[in-house]
Amino acid sequence: MKFNYISILFLFLLCSCTDNADSPIINVEKLFVNGDLTQNFAYDTDMMPVLSIGDEVEVILYLDGMGSELQTFQLDKDNELMTEINYAHSIVSNDANLTDEKNGRLRFKDGVMYTQLKVNATVQEIDTDNTVKLSFYLSSKAECETAQEIILFNLNLDTAIL
Repeated sequence: MKFNYISILFLFLLCSCTDNADSPIINVEKLFVNGDLTQNFAYDTDMMPVLSIGDEVEVILYLDGMGSELQTFQLDKDNELMTEINYAHSIVSNDANLTDEKNGRLRFKDGVMYTQLKVNATVQEIDTDNTVKLSFYLSSKAECETAQEIILFNLNLDTAIL
């Protein structure tokens, strides 16, 4: 009987994070280019214009722990982009060892299960590649997979700095 109980508990724990419903999600709600709020590219990134130096992109993300508390958000970017993260400061730890906004890392306070962030990115330079990317990662306090979202932007090589 004790063995059956332990086996069932072990199987429950093993399978608890195999279903995507338990993993956190990152949803790109809005994606605007150069302040044009009439054209939302969030659901059709293939239609985005080619970017040049000085172009700005605004990305609004919805983060959801899917029933678990959020733990860490990480923004990774290519060197060609300068980024800024806007968020409700009341939901993020102000401990410098946990939150490093300069390097794109936010550590959420206990109890935060979902939130919205805004990321502004500006093209600073263009190298010989014709794309640049923003990558977002989200983990929750559940022992599940980390959510990942990547957005690729096409760049105008005519304005490249070589």
